[in-house]
Amino acid sequence: MAVKPALSDVLSTSPLAILERHAEACLNCVKYLVPYFEAAQAGDWNRAEKQQFEIARLEGIADDIKMDVRRNLPRGLWMSVSRADLLELVRVQDKMANETKDVAGLSLGRQLAFPAKLEKSVFKFIATVQDAAETAVDVVAATRELSRTAFGARQVKAIASKCILVEKLERRSDESQTKLRAKLRAHEADLSPVDAIFLYQLLSSIGEIAGRPRRTEESPGDWVPTDVGGLPTGRASARRPSPRCTGRRRRPADRSVSEGRPSTT
Repeated sequence: MAVKPALSDVLSTSPLAILERHAEACLNCVKYLVPYFEAAQAGDWNRAEKQQFEIARLEGIADDIKMDVRRNLPRGLWMSVSRADLLELVRVQDKMANETKDVAGLSLGRQLAFPAKLEKSVFKFIATVQDAAETAVDVVAATRELSRTAFGARQVKAIASKCILVEKLERRSDESQTKLRAKLRAHEADLSPVDAIFLYQLLSSIGEIAGRPRRTEESPGDWVPTDVGGLPTGRASARRPSPRCTGRRRRPADRSVSEGRPSTT
């Protein structure tokens, strides 16, 4: 017979702890992109297959954590943040692992590597993508600390600076991707048309991994209370209060207009 957790255990368990564990599992997938492409660029497809297998294994671990979150996340009573927001953040984080698995699978399936002259730029691109993913995980960890400190001003500033860094890294990733596309175009004559198409797809998919952290860091910002430390806040502060909440009365409609009679004003 299963024993229900004590009330103190329920209250002390933060949903952000599970969220952080899932983020770290997704990041572990992204970290394998460099060793995978090192093997692929060297033409060592046996080693590349082992790296791809490890990526798939880690992606499976991230999926297990995601399903665990969906099954066991409390429904409202003891939640410090919105359940819907947490589930959406898990979904976005999970896309990082999925995209990484897809990139390695596409490359391995066609034994597809980038032209040798692009290697340095490709690895620089991947490094930027990984930096964005690591910073996004830092944001999730900082958000957990933020809830522990009752949204203190110093912690809010720290998490805001990390969010700005994620945005900068995503822009840097976009710029690298644009430059790589131009370089790849110069080598199209040396590639088969099909390989060229899939190489462009690889660049796009790697860039998407950097785009996921950008969406990840948007959600924690929505939990920051209004006007803390002079910083802008999330969606909640942008909502305009309804007349019912503010106590202001609605202006009555002009009955003469609604009834089709000419107004006397």
